[in-house]
Amino acid sequence: MRPTWGHPKRNGSSALKQVLHDFSTCSKTRKALLNFMNSEALIASRSMETRIAAIIVNWNGGQETIGCLRSLLTLNRHSTDLSVAVVDNDSADDSIREILDFLVNQGYKSSPFAVSGESARRIKDVTLFSPARASQPFMYLIRAYENYGFAAANNIGMELFRWNSKPTYFWFLNNDTAVDENALAPLIEKMTMHPDIGICGSTILYASDRQTVQAYGGAYYSLRTGRGWAFGMGARYDPNVTDHLAEANINFISGAAMFVRATALTKVGPMCEDYFLYNEEIDLSTRGKGIFLLGVATKSIVYHMVGASIGSEKGEGVGSRLATFYQARSKLLFAKKHTPQYLPMVWIVLFARAVKFTTSPLTRRNAVVILSVLFGRRQVDARWFAERTKNNPSLPGVK
Repeated sequence: MRPTWGHPKRNGSSALKQVLHDFSTCSKTRKALLNFMNSEALIASRSMETRIAAIIVNWNGGQETIGCLRSLLTLNRHSTDLSVAVVDNDSADDSIREILDFLVNQGYKSSPFAVSGESARRIKDVTLFSPARASQPFMYLIRAYENYGFAAANNIGMELFRWNSKPTYFWFLNNDTAVDENALAPLIEKMTMHPDIGICGSTILYASDRQTVQAYGGAYYSLRTGRGWAFGMGARYDPNVTDHLAEANINFISGAAMFVRATALTKVGPMCEDYFLYNEEIDLSTRGKGIFLLGVATKSIVYHMVGASIGSEKGEGVGSRLATFYQARSKLLFAKKHTPQYLPMVWIVLFARAVKFTTSPLTRRNAVVILSVLFGRRQVDARWFAERTKNNPSLPGVK
């Protein structure tokens, strides 16, 4: 049987019946009604309308994904319905077994789950994990036939949820993130208070140093040069940074943690799968310009390993040749699609970066990769997938 989002024990229907009974039998009916209007039961009955679908993409990063899932299990959900999908991009390691074992150890019961729709052709199988406790979210483990890339894997997860449960919001999380236990409430509050916001970001702190900022919500991406600056990167975390200040300094929401209104995606469409890796979130924010606003809930905290996602140290290092290839390729694709008038400038900036890399033995291989992309290379070298940093072995979403 397909699970439903609502759970009788979690909504306010039983509380409402009790109050109506009190209203008809108790002499202090007015007081009873007023107490109910201010009760948590009413808040819960309203909150149950909020359905959240979290999507995590995994590729050979089982332990990182488990860390993210573990944080979601301790999340304060505030009576919202949360379901979680892990989309595995045809991992070649023990990721599937590790995730299965983790969920079973948490008391989940597994069962096959039938899928249909456009995404079914790319899905090998889906396993539904039903929770042992009402406080736990439903979990889905989706295995793709092959590695379709980061954007496509997220789209596969979205398609399953839209067909199955019609969520209010999608929460896209990198598998190397961990959400703070109170990360959800500020996001819901922000989106509820500002219905014109389509995508909302969180304050992202480095997992290795939880007082250092990676980004307050997102970054500013220069359409002229293809360079980006994350707002607050490297600064000590300041809880006094306001939502408004963060929003004024960004033009896209970080893809490490995006809270997206489902109706916004209906208007602009799913993630663009042309990129495979990098720039998907910039593309999504750009397509939404004039349709919805970008928001930041600075009180929502997410911790990010960073290196596990992109193969570089705190987002500033050179990274693997694989990361370098997709970064350069995606910048050119984005400029060609959205700002063709600036494509020559983006090309020049990338060329200058390659020249800079030739000055150091540590970066010369990356320089060669950038130059190869600039002069026409569009396919990745399969050998580059084997390159990993010793401390951060996974590169979710790619193969």
